[in-house]
Amino acid sequence: RHGQITQTQLPNPYDDAFEEAPQTPLSGVPLKGGISDWAAEMERAALADMRAARKEETRAIRSAAGTHRVTAEKLRIA
Repeated sequence: RHGQITQTQLPNPYDDAFEEAPQTPLSGVPLKGGISDWAAEMERAALADMRAARKEETRAIRSAAGTHRVTAEKLRIA
């Protein structure tokens, strides 16, 4: 009978494992206050972005809505 295999004789299963990817350093201004304050600030920023997008969408709709009047008037003149 041969001698028993010891733990040091076994191959290490982690030799070929992936390492954690390097992370980019943190940037920006740290937020103050509790988590609920952070959530409220993020909500305000999201609402401001939504309002700006909605304003642009409304402007485009109103701009396009006026073009049918110009087309109708051109047809009437011709």
